[in-house]
Amino acid sequence: MRLPPATRDSVPADQRDAFDEVVKGYGSVPRYGPGSVMINVPKAHQKVIALNRHLRNSATVSKKLQELAMLVTAREFDCQYIWNAHAASGRSLGIADAVVDALRDRKELPKLPADEAAVIRFGQRAAAHPSRQQGLVPVGARAAGKRRLGRARPHLRQLRHARDAGQFIRRGSAAGAEGSAPSGLRHQ
Repeated sequence: MRLPPATRDSVPADQRDAFDEVVKGYGSVPRYGPGSVMINVPKAHQKVIALNRHLRNSATVSKKLQELAMLVTAREFDCQYIWNAHAASGRSLGIADAVVDALRDRKELPKLPADEAAVIRFGQRAAAHPSRQQGLVPVGARAAGKRRLGRARPHLRQLRHARDAGQFIRRGSAAGAEGSAPSGLRHQ
């Protein structure tokens, strides 16, 4: 079941100013993806937008590795919307076509730089671990992250990576709830 597109009149009266601000930022009411669901509660959506900006701007890893983390998370959770939103930008930031294609197709990965391999392993292990629903990360993934992403305050880097992955999962879940994320990924 899809939600009808939100309108200024369909949101609570005390949230209409927030609705106007969010819509102004987008340029129009979002019609697909997580934003099309979250716009129905504009004040919460504003907080999500602020959190997303903070996560992107406070990251301790490169934009390339952030995009790689998004792709791994999107693939592990079969989230077409998030995948399609980040595949091209990941490629433009230097993620090799062979890596993107192998992730998408669940094929063997080519030889990777250590930091890229660590991000992929961390994301795949965290997604596959039975405790993922509780937000826990398996010990092996933490150790690999510590070795590859650095020892200076490694727990903060790993927490940030896990936090970022959680954000992508949340966004992908909203897209799936809205009906825009059928299983399987388009070639992009």
